[in-house]
Amino acid sequence: MAETFLLVHGGSVGAWSWAAVVRQLEKLGHRALAVDLPGRGENRPDPKTITLSTHVDFVTGYIEVRGLDGVILVTNSMGGLVTTSVAQRIPQRIKALIFISAIMMIDR
Repeated sequence: MAETFLLVHGGSVGAWSWAAVVRQLEKLGHRALAVDLPGRGENRPDPKTITLSTHVDFVTGYIEVRGLDGVILVTNSMGGLVTTSVAQRIPQRIKALIFISAIMMIDR
């Protein structure tokens, strides 16, 4: 069964860092999308305006605008903070989270 993967990069790279993963997932028949978080890659607003919320709003909006459901969020590094918050905000659209050497906060 084909899945929808959304790949969210870490702190100092962009969507380009997932290019090989996107190709492999597509070869397996899946839908694979990689985003440039605001301030990274091709997405360049004023860096002074970017916060964690900016990234969470962006990824949430990306999913909602495209009507994506059953999304498997894949992330690494700083992207772990983003995807965790996205999953909390729109859990009905997220199927799974995959963390690859990603940052996770502990809620105490």
